[in-house]
Amino acid sequence: MHYYVGVDIGGSSIKIGLLDESGVIQDKESFSTPKDKTTILDDIAQTIGNYQQKYEIEAVGLSVPGIVEENGYLTTAGAIKALYGINIKEEIGKRTDLFVHVENDANAASIAEKWGGVAQDVANYISLVIGTGIGGCLVVNNEIYRGAHARSGEFGWMLLDDNQDDLNLSTMNLQAATVIGLLRIYNLKLRRKDKRCACHL
Repeated sequence: MHYYVGVDIGGSSIKIGLLDESGVIQDKESFSTPKDKTTILDDIAQTIGNYQQKYEIEAVGLSVPGIVEENGYLTTAGAIKALYGINIKEEIGKRTDLFVHVENDANAASIAEKWGGVAQDVANYISLVIGTGIGGCLVVNNEIYRGAHARSGEFGWMLLDDNQDDLNLSTMNLQAATVIGLLRIYNLKLRRKDKRCACHL
């Protein structure tokens, strides 16, 4: 029997599962997301390697937050700044010698819902992924609508106010539709007089 490895890279943790040909999870592991790129990649590859010693692994599927190009290049990676600007498909592929497919996490969730979840009989739908950040996916006529630059459905990049004077990647978490950004706006709406940042709540 052939097996597959699914990897979900999140801002707080990395979850890895071993699946059989029917998509049934046979084993799973998880660990906190390391801070540096090399450790992230090596830890994922080591876990996959452990499975390779016991099972015939056909391929690896990676689910990553942020803007994922079709060739596996990560323009952004959500809250995981260490993975910005790398081709994670190539990095994991050369470490494991396996075929690797990379997908945005919200897109991957939408594919899963279409394959075996609540969207099996639905042609057009929207998926929202709420974790460390907020992601989304648009499905039109049973196909993921990716947009011109793979940014379609990235609701977490929507700006919440008009103050863009100091807008950059380091301030986007507060100014965009992330969990922290939404809490900041919520606090402002309540006219909180204390100056605590929403991220302290």
